[in-house]
Amino acid sequence: MIKNNRGITVISLSIAVIIILIVTGMLVYSAKDSVYVKNLTSMQNDISNLRDKISLYYSQYGALPASTPYTNTSMLSRFPLGANDDLNGFLIIDLKALDGLTLNYGKDYEKYKDNNSIDQSELMDIYVINQKSHNIFYVQGVGVNENGTTKMYYTDYTEGDKEAVNIVEVETGVRPGLEIGDYVNYTYDSSSTYNLSQNTSGYTDGDVKITQTQGMKWRILNIHEDGTVDLISETPTDSGPHFGGYLGYNNGVLVINRICNKFYNNSALGVEARNINLEDIEYWLSEEGIEERDSFISGGGLQYGKSEKINGNVYPSLYAKENGSGIDTDTVKKDGIDTSENGYDSATKEGRAEASQSLTVTQTYYSFGSTTPKENFENSVIYDMIFGTGQEYWIASRYVNRRKQEDTALFGIYEVVNYAISGQDFTVSSGFNYMDNYQEVYLRPVVSIRPDIEITAVENADGTSEENMHKIVE
Repeated sequence: MIKNNRGITVISLSIAVIIILIVTGMLVYSAKDSVYVKNLTSMQNDISNLRDKISLYYSQYGALPASTPYTNTSMLSRFPLGANDDLNGFLIIDLKALDGLTLNYGKDYEKYKDNNSIDQSELMDIYVINQKSHNIFYVQGVGVNENGTTKMYYTDYTEGDKEAVNIVEVETGVRPGLEIGDYVNYTYDSSSTYNLSQNTSGYTDGDVKITQTQGMKWRILNIHEDGTVDLISETPTDSGPHFGGYLGYNNGVLVINRICNKFYNNSALGVEARNINLEDIEYWLSEEGIEERDSFISGGGLQYGKSEKINGNVYPSLYAKENGSGIDTDTVKKDGIDTSENGYDSATKEGRAEASQSLTVTQTYYSFGSTTPKENFENSVIYDMIFGTGQEYWIASRYVNRRKQEDTALFGIYEVVNYAISGQDFTVSSGFNYMDNYQEVYLRPVVSIRPDIEITAVENADGTSEENMHKIVE
C-alpha cells in the first residue's frame, strides 16, 4: 500500500507539473498577446487624437497641418490602401502645429523637426496623412500575433474604408471659402475731421485735428463660430491722436474707438468700427506665446498678473473701476471693467485721484522684447498682419507697469511698434505726468461683419489679393 500510495503521488505530481507547464505557457502566450493588443490600441488612440486635432485645425485654417511630402516608397507600399485613393500622396504631419497633443508613437518627428533634410528612410516612428483621402498612417506599423502569424497594422481601418479617417473637407457651416488674411471689399462712409480737445486727451500742446484715411484695404482678422467676420485695415491710418497724463489714461481707449467708428463705419450695413485691442491679438497666441506672456517680469520684479502694494498712492480716476486695482486695500477688484473697455460713456474731465492709505496694483503690462517671436503666434498670416506694417499704431487697451526702483507704477496704453508689443506711459503713481513729449500714434481699425451680411466670391475670387478680393453683398 505504501508503494501504491507513493506511485500515485509521483504520477499525480507529474500530471500536476504538466498542467502547470501548459497553464504557464498559456499565460505567457496570453500576456504576450495582450502586449500586442495594447500596442495596437495605443496606435489607434494616437490616430483618433490626431484625427480630432487635425479636424479642428482644418476647420480653423482650411488646410492640413502638413506640407512636407513623405516619399519613402518602400514603406508606403505596405499601407492598406482604401477606396479614397490613398495613392495620391502623403505628407508628414506637423505635430508642433497641433496644441495639447500627447502621443504614444511618432517620436521620429523630432528628428525631422531638427533636420528637415534628413533621409526619410530614417523616419519610421512617424505619422503621415494622405493628401486626398486625409487618412492617417503610422509608418512603422504595429505587429499583432494572430493564430501564430504576425499581422501588421498601419492605421485604424483594415478593410477598404469602413473605418476611414473622416476629416475630408471639414464642413463647419462658418463662412466656407473664407480664410484668415483674405481681402474683402469693405467700404466705409465718408466723414469730416475729428477734433480732439486738450481737455479730453491730456495732450499738453493743445487741440488736435485728425483726418480720415482714404482708400483703406481690409483683410480677415477672425472668423467666429457664429459666422461673424472681423476685418482689419491692411495698414494703419495716416493720422492719429496724441494723449498724455491722467486724461490720456482715462479717455484714451474711448477716444481711439470713437475715432475709428466715426471714420470707418458703414451706416448702410449697420457696421460699426473700433480699434484693434489686446484681446484681438492674444486670441492668436500660441502656447509658447501664452507662456512667455505669463512669465513676463517687469523691470521692477513683478510678474505679469501678480499684485503688489506700492508706496505711491496717486492714480488715474478710471483705474478705481478696473479689475486688478486695490484702493486702500490689499484685495484687488475682480468685478470691475477690463483694460479694453471704454470705461466712461463719454470723455471725462476727471484727472487723478488719491488713495487715502495705500494703492495695490496688478501687473498688466508685458512685452516680448524688441521683436516678437513668430512662434508666439499660431498663425503666421496673423503675425505678419499685426507686426508687419512697419508703422506704429495704438492697441486700444490700458496697462499698469510696476516700477520697483521708485516703488511706483506707470499707467499707459499699449501700442505696436514695428515687430513689438509696447506701450506709452502717461502718468506715474508718485503724482506727476511721466513725460511731456506725447507723440502721434496711428490707428488700426477693426469692423465686424454680422452673420446675416453675405460675403461671397465673385468671378472665382479667392481673396488672396486686392485684385481678387471677396465681395460683401449689400
